Amino acid sequence: SIEERKAILSEIAHTQDVRLRNPEEAASAYLRALELEPDRETFRTLTDLYRRERRWRETIETLMRARDFENEPQLRSKLQYEVAELYERELSDDESAVAGYQLALEFDPENRDALWSLERLYTKLDRPAELLSVYDAQLRVADARERVKILFKTANIWEDKFQNLENADACLEAVLAVDPTNLQAIKGLERLRRLDAEAKRP
Repeated sequence: SIEERKAILSEIAHTQDVRLRNPEEAASAYLRALELEPDRETFRTLTDLYRRERRWRETIETLMRARDFENEPQLRSKLQYEVAELYERELSDDESAVAGYQLALEFDPENRDALWSLERLYTKLDRPAELLSVYDAQLRVADARERVKILFKTANIWEDKFQNLENADACLEAVLAVDPTNLQAIKGLERLRRLDAEAKRP
């Protein structure tokens, strides 16, 4: 049966990897098992083998096959996040990582790891417009304390990158809606409104 053949291939792979120290032949046996019938455990075992051998392209390819095997959006998003993380950390390919994290969010818009990774990359790449869209998405999944931090960062971008005092003001007002006694927001609003008044003087 297919299950028996897969069990034999798994045993061959384990022997090649652990006893004979031959990861190439072990990977080949796992791939043959997946050709017979894909399954989550074999995908994960093969992924771990490729990671250990630092074969990043093969790791990414296996993760994407595992992702396409899954039906649940959260699981697909998690696997896609792993793909993007490898592009960022191991291959230093920021653009592929950005596209990967974005795809992870298409599967699951509330994938916090993907959202915060995009924030890191957009900050590094100095892409403020995209950063604002990420902050907007973060606000939908953040708790009260996180919301305050995100709103301050959003206000800074509107002021520093786009010189839009009105939108920066709205962000600080939103901080006070969460934390009415936030002194930093109060002082920030006073400063912004003073700058706005000076700009409107004839």
